[in-house]
Amino acid sequence: MSTTWRDRLVHLGLAVAVLAGGLVVNHVDRNGGSTRSFVSTGSVGERLPLWPGSVVVHGARAASELETDYQGRPPTHGVWVAVDLSVAGGDQPGPYADVRLVDAQGRTFDATDRVGLQSLGPPQPASPIRGEVAFEVPEDALGDLVVVVAARAEDSLGAEARVPVTVEDVEREPLVIAEPELLGPLP
Repeated sequence: MSTTWRDRLVHLGLAVAVLAGGLVVNHVDRNGGSTRSFVSTGSVGERLPLWPGSVVVHGARAASELETDYQGRPPTHGVWVAVDLSVAGGDQPGPYADVRLVDAQGRTFDATDRVGLQSLGPPQPASPIRGEVAFEVPEDALGDLVVVVAARAEDSLGAEARVPVTVEDVEREPLVIAEPELLGPLP
């Protein structure tokens, strides 16, 4: 075989390999699972989508002490932050909201498990549940924070809402977390 035929066969083989690789990648992209969140951002008081429902962050406040029914005032080396929010289902019951705080330095804080269950429960269609979720953070985390509310089932697409809040003042009175309450239907 001459060199030109050999070169043509090599080029043909490479072209077939690239085409096959492209088809495999395309198949995986179309049929493979994705766990990326669909992220929406908004401001305090704005209703944001959180499939299959929505969320509204009403604000946040901080105190150096937290009052609990069964534990009194748990000690902390930081401060307590309470995030006030409402979650509602859409055309079906909504997901349990996974709420986190992210500070200006990029540190992420999960809701505390030191004061009992930190969940508002599963919101029903168009019936918001409003309550507060408590966080224990270092005092230097205060200032500009982002409330991140996520709803994601394992191995499926999810939604995430991000709302910036400013929490600078630390209240002198102990923080009492508002109990979840069922609100009237959405307008």
